[in-house]
Amino acid sequence: MREQLSEKKYKAYADAVKMFYSVFKDLRLHKPTNNNEMLKNMIDAKRDIFIYGSDKVFKAFNTWLLSTKDDNKKEQFSAFLDLILEIRKDLCNGKTNLTKHDIMLNLTQSEEEAKKLYDAESWK
Repeated sequence: MREQLSEKKYKAYADAVKMFYSVFKDLRLHKPTNNNEMLKNMIDAKRDIFIYGSDKVFKAFNTWLLSTKDDNKKEQFSAFLDLILEIRKDLCNGKTNLTKHDIMLNLTQSEEEAKKLYDAESWK
């Protein structure tokens, strides 16, 4: 039973992160995002994180969702990075050595681009 729950939690987290990466990929490829598919995936992610996610991940997910209503990209990225860190902590028994800076570098593959998206000095 515990193994099944762990697998469902992992899938819920992976699907939520996949949703972000899907939009990110569309942006990088200058391709329009399928909003209907994205809405369907968002509702599924909300349900699955509600059921299987830790309280901290659930709250970080809600914070990220609320930030998407605002045009402040830095706020959105900060909330997303907090979500990713909470997911990693939950999957790694409360520990991760990664920082927001590490994740942004992974996303952008560039210090300069990371700084454009988010003030790198404030999250190293």
